[in-house]
Amino acid sequence: MLTIDNFETKSPWFHFSIDDVFDSLIEVTDKNIPLFEHPYFYLLKEMHERYNITVGLHLFFEKEINGKSRNLCEIRDLRKEISGAGGWIYFGPHALDFKTAPYNQSREEQMAVFNRTYDEIDRFAGKNSYAKWIRLHFYSESYELADYFKNKGVTALFSTDRLVGSHRMPQAIKDSLNNIGYASHEGIDFIRTQFRVEFFADDNLSKQAIESLFKESFAKYGYIILYTHEYEFARKEVCEALKVSFELLDKLSIKSLPKA
Repeated sequence: MLTIDNFETKSPWFHFSIDDVFDSLIEVTDKNIPLFEHPYFYLLKEMHERYNITVGLHLFFEKEINGKSRNLCEIRDLRKEISGAGGWIYFGPHALDFKTAPYNQSREEQMAVFNRTYDEIDRFAGKNSYAKWIRLHFYSESYELADYFKNKGVTALFSTDRLVGSHRMPQAIKDSLNNIGYASHEGIDFIRTQFRVEFFADDNLSKQAIESLFKESFAKYGYIILYTHEYEFARKEVCEALKVSFELLDKLSIKSLPKA
């Protein structure tokens, strides 16, 4: 029996998240920019105010920027700004860094990275800012950490948007992910990722084409899973595709979940 909440709701919903998050938090820290004056967060706040979106941000613990190693320990305290905005931004671990896939690490190595990440989320965002659904780097299927994630309030991991369905789980799980969009394996639930916003921009899709994709996917799965990557916000066409996506979901009366 699936434990994923919201799957039995009669209200149409979507989930939006952003992977590879790191640089923006370093920038607002280094330059002492008010969080929602940073262009990336400004856009998210605009979308929240217009469409009541919530967003999950999946974090690298460290990254090299301008030849210098940086990590989440350097992020300034953002708790008042996040809570003051209404608490619609949530955080979860993604990976140690871009080069390190969790699936290439041992269970102990993954937990060590994720513990350090959660410690920093506690510090700069607050424990109430934990995301309940997360996407690990390179779609890592870390079902071996089911109990660990449950203790952090994580109820599901996102699986790949590719037709393979799953890279490590049994065929029955792959079929379930592709056919109905979710499955349970080894004590944790998985939700199939559906759309990458940057692909809409890359393919130069019209508003009508994106709407058709949403309608087809919603008819099959009953919800929409949408995401992008932090670095894509540097592209104007991706930002426009994101705005169009939220506009269309609102038009279709598909609403953002109250917690990411």
